[in-house]
Amino acid sequence: ETTAAASTTTAASGEVVSEDLEVLQLLGVSVGAGSGEYTLLVDQMPDGYERFKVSTSGADGYCNARILDVQTVPDGVAITVLPDCGGTTFGVAWVHVDGRRSDISYRDCSAGITMTTSC
Repeated sequence: ETTAAASTTTAASGEVVSEDLEVLQLLGVSVGAGSGEYTLLVDQMPDGYERFKVSTSGADGYCNARILDVQTVPDGVAITVLPDCGGTTFGVAWVHVDGRRSDISYRDCSAGITMTTSC
């Protein structure tokens, strides 16, 4: 008798990453209202949502971003963040109320983000 492989893995943070949770679509990244802030637009507020996790990565490595605000907007959900380090690649995942975490959706913004253009 065989059994199916588990649909979860443990991330470096110790969180359980579940393949059963829908991966968000990261639709865009724009400059936020405050100095150093960015606003990420994702497609939805998932069922069972507890919180988002946002990270940035670049040549200097990877770090988490502090989430300042989450708002439902006409095109999805706007997440305003303040990264703890530089980087041009943004990642977003969400955590379910039961502690499972979705896989990460990435967006490469190495072409640049300005006050008038998003990535």
